[in-house]
Amino acid sequence: RARPVTWTAVSVVALTGFYNITQLGPLETVMNSGAGMLLIVKFALVIIAALVATAAVAASLHSTAAVRSR
Repeated sequence: RARPVTWTAVSVVALTGFYNITQLGPLETVMNSGAGMLLIVKFALVIIAALVATAAVAASLHSTAAVRSR
């Protein structure tokens, strides 16, 4: 029940992250270039977006259940 735009954005960020990971070299090079930190931030944003979307769905289901129980 989350907005399709949210899921589309999460999917695009996740897919580009997977692509970036497959194109990177050794871990030492990645961490020295700053790309590793960028990937960590990107991963955190995906987790936050998924949590917000899940919380919105849970709140919606909770309010629907409360209305039906009246």
